[in-house]
Amino acid sequence: MPQTRKRNTYELRSREVQEVLSKPPSHLILWSNLIIVFVFVIALILFSHIKIPAKKTGNQTLLEYLLKK
Repeated sequence: MPQTRKRNTYELRSREVQEVLSKPPSHLILWSNLIIVFVFVIALILFSHIKIPAKKTGNQTLLEYLLKK
């Protein structure tokens, strides 16, 4: 019986509602991608400026340390 109830709720939605639910808004995808790229750029900038003390090699940036490994 639960299967028929679930199927009926999906069938009750109109075609317009199904179109809206099936395709996410393009501006939402655009802004989420921009935020992800922005976070990566900020992380690279921070990694290139943060100095870490290393006993053998002297002071080097975190990015230099990560790229050598």
